[in-house]
Formats: sequence, structure tokens, C-alpha cells
Amino acid sequence: MPELDVALDQASAPDQRIKKWLFILLKLAVSTVLIGVLLSRIQWRALWEALVNIQAIYFVLSFGAMFLLEWKTAVRLKILLRPTVVRVSLLKILKVSFVGRFYGLFLPAGVGYNLVRWYKMTKNPTGRVQFFLVMLVEQSLNIFLMLACVVFPLWLSTDPAIAHLQEGLLITSTVLLLGLAVFYLFFVVHPLCVLFHKWEAFFAPLRERLFSKDAMESFDLSMYCGRTSDFLGALLVSSLVQGATLIRVLFLFWAVGVDLPWYTVLWIGSLVVFLQALPISIAGIGIRESAFAYMLSLYGAAYELGALVGLLFLTQVILGALIGGVIELMDRGEPHGSETTRKPRSYEPVALREG
Repeated sequence: MPELDVALDQASAPDQRIKKWLFILLKLAVSTVLIGVLLSRIQWRALWEALVNIQAIYFVLSFGAMFLLEWKTAVRLKILLRPTVVRVSLLKILKVSFVGRFYGLFLPAGVGYNLVRWYKMTKNPTGRVQFFLVMLVEQSLNIFLMLACVVFPLWLSTDPAIAHLQEGLLITSTVLLLGLAVFYLFFVVHPLCVLFHKWEAFFAPLRERLFSKDAMESFDLSMYCGRTSDFLGALLVSSLVQGATLIRVLFLFWAVGVDLPWYTVLWIGSLVVFLQALPISIAGIGIRESAFAYMLSLYGAAYELGALVGLLFLTQVILGALIGGVIELMDRGEPHGSETTRKPRSYEPVALREG
């Protein structure tokens, strides 16, 4: 009965608001506790001395690497959008990415950025559903390569300083890495792709919760079947994105006077970027700084230097968000969404049609 549905929605609204505020308070508590622990371990005089001795040129180069990272991320998204009805220019994707960084400061870490891009680049139910699936693939590629950049350096390392972390990180990262690798087989192996297409009924509850009935027909988790070149192209660009992340973190290390081998920077930077994206803190604050401080301390660096790397990283995040805020003000009044949208079609994957 419609009246009963309305009554239930009204009754659940206060509960939803309570849960939302509890989640915000939990994230605030996580950031506060981690910052408090970090502050108890650093000396303000040493932190100030490290701050005034920063080599600014490396900070600027690191900030430039962030722009390179955003551009490559936009290229990857452009490739992943090919099977969808959403058509957005590379420049528009880049601008929306920076706008997403702006709103991401006020939304859950790792989630707000993607929600903003989802809202800004889509304007119809079909495009919105397909973009949601694209984001799932995009973020899985990020996680896959970050885990790979953690696993392989740790697997090759014989440094006793990280022996106590090595086994746990290797087991956890390897299990996740292999799980994603098996998942990706459904994009390139035809029999598995057909099987995956038949399993989509398993995701029906998720579809019903997220999308309207009119948009449900576009929820096709196998839309990349038969598009191996698109998937592999996105994977290649994701490798370049990860390389830009390495360069960015490496320059920050050099800015504070920390000189470590590139493979050490690779696993530390990848792990910290992964941790800060978890939606358990306010914009990654506390997690980022504490993680850098702890991991660099394993190699003999003072806690102050690790905390300073985290603060410099946060400064870049804020500067990037400010750029996004300026872009948002300049674009205000312009229509949002995809610039052109193709007529929706039946999304039976290429590989399945050929089979």
C-alpha cells in the first residue's frame, strides 16, 4: 500500500539521520585519536626545523606530478566509458576530477570524490547506472595496482626492519590481489564471461536498492566482455597513474631530506594512498600522517619527517581542492552531465553476442 510505504519511509528518516551523524562522529574520532597519538610522539622544535629546511623545488615538482596523475586518471576514465552511453570530453573529465577533489574534502574519504564525478558526468538513468559500474572497475584497478606495488617490493625485501610487518601485509595483499585477478578473468576469458553474465541475478538486491526499475536494464556487470583492448588499455594507463603516484611521493620524501630506494618508496606510498582512501576518517587526516611517520621510522627517519611528509601531502590535497573550487565557481550555471549521450541500446556484451 502506498500509504504504508510513505509512513515507513517517514519513520526510518530519523534513524537514517542518526546513523549518518554516528558515522561522521566515528570518522572524526578516528582522525582525532590518530592525530593525538602522533602529536604525543613528535617534538615541535624538531618539526619546525624540518619545516624550515624543506627543499621547495621538490614540493613543486611533486605538486606537478599530481597534475600528471589527474590527467592520466582522466584518460583512463575516458577509455572505460567507451562501452557506455556517456560521452564526456577529456577536458571535462579533468575539470570534474578537480571539482571532485574540492567536495571530497567535506565528504567521506575515497567516496565523496567518486560521488561528485558520478553526479557531474551523468544526467540520465542509463548513464548514471553505467557510470556507477565504470567507477567500480576503475577503483578496482587502483586497488589492484596499489596492492601489486605493495606485494612485490615486500616479497623481494630482505630488510629486517620490516620483517614484523612483512608476513601480515604479504598475506592480506596477496589474497586481495589474487581475488581481483580472478575477477578480471571474466573480462577476457569468453566462457567465464558467459558464466558471469548468467550470475547477474545474484546482484539483483544491489540493483533494486541503488537504481530505479527503468534504469535496471542498464545494470550489466559484463559490459566489458569482448572489449579486452579497452580493459587492457585502462590497465596500462592505471600503471602510469601508479607511476605518477610514486613520483609524487618520491619528491615529497626528497623535499624533507629522506632518501630511500625507489622500491621502498613504492610500497610505502602505495600502502599509504590505499589506507587514506578508506572511508574511516575525515579526508584521510590522521591516517596519512601517522602511516608516513610510522613507516619512515622503520628506516631510521624521525617521526617528525614522516609527519611532515603527510602534512605536505595534505597541503597538496587542499591546493588541488582549491583549484577544483575555482573551477566550480567558474562553471556555475553551466549544465552538468555528459556533453553527448548516445541512444541507449541493449547491453548484451560483444563476447556473448559472438558466442
